[in-house]
Amino acid sequence: MRLYKILFLLMFCFPFMAKASEWVFVASNEDYTVDFYVNYSQARVVNEYVYIYRLKNLKEVDEWGSRSSVNYIQADCNQYRVKTLLYTFYDGHMGTGEFEVQNPAGSNGDWNFMAMGTIGAQLLDDICKRFFD
Repeated sequence: MRLYKILFLLMFCFPFMAKASEWVFVASNEDYTVDFYVNYSQARVVNEYVYIYRLKNLKEVDEWGSRSSVNYIQADCNQYRVKTLLYTFYDGHMGTGEFEVQNPAGSNGDWNFMAMGTIGAQLLDDICKRFFD
C-alpha cells in the first residue's frame, strides 16, 4: 500500500516541479543563503487542507550535495501546522538536475506546528491567506 501511495505522489508531483515560472518567492533566511518558494498554481484544497509544493533553493551546495529541495506538504490553516508528505532533493538550483526522493520520517510524516516569527510561519501565513482569506 505504501508503495502505491509513493508512486501516486511521484506521478502527481514530477510534471509540476520543473516549471520554474510556477514558483512564487515567499521568503529568504536571515543571511540570504536560502530562498523559499511555493507553487500556487498546482495547489489543491481538500477538506480544508492545502496540498502544495514548497521549494527551498540554496545559494551553496549543502553537505549532502543538494542545491535545492521540493517538499510536497499538507497545510492545516485551522491548527496552524504542516505535514511533509514527500521530500525531493536536487543537485541543481530551483528543483532541477539529478534528484533523490525520500519519505518523511514516520509512516506519513508528522505534523509540525509553526512558531511565530519563523520562515515556516511566514510560508504558512502566505498559503493560508491565499486560500482562505
